[in-house]
Amino acid sequence: MQPRKRNMLMTIGGLILATLVIMGLSGRADSWGVGQTGDGPVDAVAAGDQLRVTASLVQEKVLQGTDGHVGLALTLTAPPWAPRHERAPAPVDLVVVMDRSGSMNGAKIRHARRAVLHLMENLANEDRLALVSYANNVVTHTGLLPMTDVNRQALRATVGQMRAGGGTNLGAGLKRGIDLAGGAVKLANARQIILISDGLANQGITDPRTLGTMAAAGSENAMAISTVGVGQEFNEGLMTHLADNGGGSYYYLENPAAFATIFQREYMHARAAAATSIRVELSLPEGVRLVDAGGYPVRQTGLKAAFHPGSLRYGQSRKLYLTLKLPTDTERQFELGEIRVRYHRGEEARTAVPAGRFTVACVDDADDVLASIHKEAWSDQVVREDFGRLKEEVAADIKAGRAAEALNRIQSYRQEKRAVNAVVGSARVADNLARDVDALKTYVQETFAGPAPAVAAKQKANAKALQYDGYRERRDKQQGPSGRRAAD
Repeated sequence: MQPRKRNMLMTIGGLILATLVIMGLSGRADSWGVGQTGDGPVDAVAAGDQLRVTASLVQEKVLQGTDGHVGLALTLTAPPWAPRHERAPAPVDLVVVMDRSGSMNGAKIRHARRAVLHLMENLANEDRLALVSYANNVVTHTGLLPMTDVNRQALRATVGQMRAGGGTNLGAGLKRGIDLAGGAVKLANARQIILISDGLANQGITDPRTLGTMAAAGSENAMAISTVGVGQEFNEGLMTHLADNGGGSYYYLENPAAFATIFQREYMHARAAAATSIRVELSLPEGVRLVDAGGYPVRQTGLKAAFHPGSLRYGQSRKLYLTLKLPTDTERQFELGEIRVRYHRGEEARTAVPAGRFTVACVDDADDVLASIHKEAWSDQVVREDFGRLKEEVAADIKAGRAAEALNRIQSYRQEKRAVNAVVGSARVADNLARDVDALKTYVQETFAGPAPAVAAKQKANAKALQYDGYRERRDKQQGPSGRRAAD
């Protein structure tokens, strides 16, 4: 919530991240054991030679006549170090897609140019870098070039000549970046695209669904697409949508001076990738739907549902809460089908399959439902997933000027969670409701206090900041390679 503190911690976090990744890549261990991770009971554990998957239900019963929502915690954990025969980091093909529209003029374009130069100087000789920019049109300043001394010198001159002006043809820039990364002949290289924007896509392809499909196609072809929104005028919903579909991360920058930190972070993430192109697939019984997967887009066809949560670095563990919706018209049991996690290690396709099955019963006794809730799992789901979703919904209310709706949403959330917690008795949830939910209410009230011009400015800034907080919590984007959660 505090811009200066957040930007300072982001910079420090980037330096810590680089150190931890380097330590992980040079570690000694070649194998690791299978254990249980996360809160609550672990109902299924599986281990591949690269990826460990654990899953657990938050509750085993739902009440007849209700919405039928059931939480499933899914944790993906990469091994702490690369095997000895893979000790050298993978070379990276990095494509920077830069917004050079008129709104980037001034400090934004200067910091962006400096960040590209800083990144270039930190790349290894075997890494390759391409630079694309877009305004009314799209320009390929350079294709994927290995970072030799000659190519670095040429790139310095190219970056120095980049000027801002014109509209925002984001779709053309994204497509060019995907084409460059997809045409790479070195298929073993990690492929990473970083798309930057400070404004609204207003030329060429502007439909979010079409742009999301474009990003998803890139992700399906073993490239990760991360997005960076800077300032207050860009569309945070679109940038999040592109990153989610592209298997990358979304970053919100109030200060363009942080470009260099983000570029370096994405490069180090790509170098340390242990599992890429991850696709989680669920087989579901008739009538059951996967309605949410930590915010990631869900595609369900018949009795199969799938989503792409991005890549994992060595030593990284991420927990996502999936929301299933069951029919509650009659009392009966539902046995959930197999969970399969498909991913790539380099060019090799692999699969991890948790053992066992999960059964959920629809019953007509509310006490039975409450007794089936696993306290620790439910507490974590409320504090991270549910509260993160609330932040995203309130952020949308703030952006649209719906102050009363935001406050009513917060009050309804508090009442619902408090009623359940009266039985479950989680101190963590009680603290969240008393402290964090109250702070969110105050945040909304302060946003809409004051003269109209000041309120309009606060709406833009606060909606973006709040949506970003919710995004990072729900998709578990705040953990470094050691599994340590970064400071907010």
